[in-house]
Amino acid sequence: MNPRQIQFEHYLKALIVVLSLYVGSFVYLELTTVKKEELLADEALYEVALEDVSEEEKEQLRQEMEVAQQNASLRSVARDANDTRPRSDENWSTQTGGASQGNPEQTARDFEAEVFAQTGGAAARERIVQESNKRIAQLKQQGQTPQQTNANGAAQANQYAGAVMVDFSVNKRSAYEGNTWYVRNPGYTCGFNAAGLVYLQIEVNSAGKVSVANYIAAKSKNASACMIEQALKYAKLSRFSAGEGSAPGWISYRFEAQ
Repeated sequence: MNPRQIQFEHYLKALIVVLSLYVGSFVYLELTTVKKEELLADEALYEVALEDVSEEEKEQLRQEMEVAQQNASLRSVARDANDTRPRSDENWSTQTGGASQGNPEQTARDFEAEVFAQTGGAAARERIVQESNKRIAQLKQQGQTPQQTNANGAAQANQYAGAVMVDFSVNKRSAYEGNTWYVRNPGYTCGFNAAGLVYLQIEVNSAGKVSVANYIAAKSKNASACMIEQALKYAKLSRFSAGEGSAPGWISYRFEAQ
């Protein structure tokens, strides 16, 4: 083969390589553009889908986003969704109404005695005793209780702003004696690695006790059998203000891994 023919074949091979690179780059760019257009289309569909979400679901999503963005630790307290007080991370109270009637320490003991009588099992009873002692210590020392009132006997002006373990709402009712502590919290009762959300629909009778409690799977997250069982039990142990007839409502419980 003469030198000129060899040189021509080299040029031809180089030309094929350049054309291959060009075609490959063109195809890659086209596929990338198509994928971006598909993603944009999917986002547009998602935005349209959001318009079909109810106001209640949007509010729940907003609350969940607020909780996720908060830096404060999850507090073992309950919060009334109907509480209109401003929120604060420091100067806050679990009491939403006026001061308790009579001795708040004795009220706590009386309530715990009733819960004690309704709860079976030595472990559960021991837990109630510990909660009762802790509650009474709070009454005496921390002030975030029915005793924490201003000169006019009214509750602190603020509610807690951070993430809480219990959120609730009952139509035209509040927590017993205006104190959200009486909405019981099972958040640490399912042991290690138990983290999730349990949502219940409830009905409160005229005496302020929960007469009906139903688990709602669609509004719960990572709920185990233990969490559901404990949520239903503690809902029945909670107490709300008395009123005429029955009142519908809901409670959401956040379980914290220990």
